[in-house]
Amino acid sequence: GWGVHNCAHNEDIGVICAAPAAPYPPTYQPTFAPPYQPTFAPTTLAGSIRVEGISLSDAEANEEVFEYAIADVAGVYEDSVDVEVSTATRRRRLLQAGALDVAYSIRDVKASEADDVEAALESATAEDYEAAILRAAFDLNSADAFRSITVVEVSDVSDVGSTARSGGGSKKSGGGTPVTLIVVIVVVVVVVVVGCITASCLCCHKTTTTNKEAEPESRPSSTGSTVQG
Repeated sequence: GWGVHNCAHNEDIGVICAAPAAPYPPTYQPTFAPPYQPTFAPTTLAGSIRVEGISLSDAEANEEVFEYAIADVAGVYEDSVDVEVSTATRRRRLLQAGALDVAYSIRDVKASEADDVEAALESATAEDYEAAILRAAFDLNSADAFRSITVVEVSDVSDVGSTARSGGGSKKSGGGTPVTLIVVIVVVVVVVVVGCITASCLCCHKTTTTNKEAEPESRPSSTGSTVQG
């Protein structure tokens, strides 16, 4: 009990107050950046087909049919295709009366898909393009205007470069600062510097001339000698 000391030393009890042990610091695992993967800007593919059996006015009024047909052959979306219909060149007109040239461009083609799209366009025959035009005309309720159309020639496909859009959707790639603008700026700076130096020299010259004119003219004093006889 309390105040009774009849226990052996092997029964002594000790208490030690200590702060909790600090946790082990975390082991950091190094992180590695993924390997660099180059990215390529979208590109634009262009080509043309020559058709007969349709008037220029009907072709221009139904350009959407050609856009749908080209998209069908290339395997792309219709809104990425632009077409322009025009009469064939004079030499071609002599050989093919009433022939029309349908120039097309397919923009925003991903670099990873450009080869496949180009291959699809290149491998398609005139009959393939004609069938695609007739399907598109039927779907767009313009079959009557295209009833007698015939594709007589297919051009090669070319890659006309990367596409960069800004604002309203420009289809031309943007460039850096024009060299002409840089040259103009340098010339203007040189002219201004030369003008300042010239004005400073003229001002100093004028000040020096004014100071000289303001100085009184010093006349030598004459001393006469008196001769006494």
